[in-house]
Amino acid sequence: MLRISQDQTTLWDSVLPEPLRSLPSELECVDRLLSDERFIQPFLQNFNTTKGRPTVPVDTCLRLMYLKFRYQLGYETLVQEFQDSFTWRRFCHIAIDEKVPSSTTLIKARKRYGEETVRSLNEILMKKLAEDRVILHRKFRTDTTVVESDIHHPTDATLLQDGVKVITRTVNKIRKVASHATEGFLDQTSEVKKKILSFAKVLRRRTSQSWDDVIRITKEVVDITQNVMEQAQHVIDKLQNSKKRCVEAPKRKLQQVVEKTASLLDQAKQVVNGNRIIKDRIISIYDA
Repeated sequence: MLRISQDQTTLWDSVLPEPLRSLPSELECVDRLLSDERFIQPFLQNFNTTKGRPTVPVDTCLRLMYLKFRYQLGYETLVQEFQDSFTWRRFCHIAIDEKVPSSTTLIKARKRYGEETVRSLNEILMKKLAEDRVILHRKFRTDTTVVESDIHHPTDATLLQDGVKVITRTVNKIRKVASHATEGFLDQTSEVKKKILSFAKVLRRRTSQSWDDVIRITKEVVDITQNVMEQAQHVIDKLQNSKKRCVEAPKRKLQQVVEKTASLLDQAKQVVNGNRIIKDRIISIYDA
């Protein structure tokens, strides 16, 4: 049987001192907000039964859930904290001599009401806050379509690998319009890939020496990246005197990629030299 509220007063309501009968400003504001009859409608529409054991009053359940999520409490902790709090009892409309709902009861109630009820309550809440001008909002329309894609954990070596890939890809675009500038540039992406794949064998061993091997491989990737950056800088230098407009954009792009990779290279060198705690660590070449 659905119970909406617990309106019956007790003797304690008249003998409690005033400080215990008043609520803090935050809880008073929330209590006034949740007293709107619209919050009861989803329960009346879907769970208004007159048979069976009485439920926890809806207004009490709403306020208990607010306290749970407001203070990030588990159900058992919520009940324990509730036992000794006059303020919380007053807020949830539970008398001092009344038994607090058990954690099991609250869990069952939450499952019974379901996600659809919670969604309806949130919609009512947002409408109520907008009406009372507690929040000011504007409509925002966006496409949330996502495409599944494989990503890798951003280790220092794999970040350098990304830098080498982007530099090489950009140089290949320049080769199509200014092949003379890219003479001597070697594609070392496959060499870096082999180094990265060797990490898997090292980490499977799970021995004390595996960390030393990781540092060794990272140093090798650092050296390759350094070499690739030097070659890329030579390409940029050769393009300085070029009068072709078509090379301006790829030259500027290559310069940006080299600068970003330089930041990743400096970060990797710090780790190799023993500094594993780096402030504002870069986790993507596009954030560098």
